[in-house]
Amino acid sequence: MGSTPIGSTMNEKIAQLAYFKWEKAGRPHGKHEEFWLQAEKECQENWKLSTEVRNLWHVAKERHENKIQSIWNKVKSLISS
Repeated sequence: MGSTPIGSTMNEKIAQLAYFKWEKAGRPHGKHEEFWLQAEKECQENWKLSTEVRNLWHVAKERHENKIQSIWNKVKSLISS
């Protein structure tokens, strides 16, 4: 199974969301671009937010691992004393 490019996945999500919004609005004729742009903006905002959350997770994880390593080093030094 091959990998899907991120852009392709994003376009699929945008298309699905735009279609959902278009249907919810009663399928108005000639409004496809408006719904696409709304969906695109929403998906980009969600992507940005999820990227920020992932970055915060990695920072927190690194800090936690550093703290554990520091405690472990103290325990080892107490044991060897």
